Amino acid sequence: MSNVKIVSTESDLFVEFAGIRIAKRGRPGTAHAGTWISLEPGFVVHLNADLSVITVERDGVAMPGPQEANWGREIGQRPFSV
Repeated sequence: MSNVKIVSTESDLFVEFAGIRIAKRGRPGTAHAGTWISLEPGFVVHLNADLSVITVERDGVAMPGPQEANWGREIGQRPFSV
């Protein structure tokens, strides 16, 4: 799953697959807090309890992986809230 990475903006976290943002992290204090909200049809994103492994499903099939979440390498530091 080398085409998957976690990226951040000043206020949001996204999962990108092959350069396309496929999911956005729900913001704290909202109904979607702590979950990934799909931005592209057919994609589902899961993050394990200790935030170290990300799994991406496409059309109900897990993509090759799972993959280390790469917090430090992709966004410089752990995000404000995941």
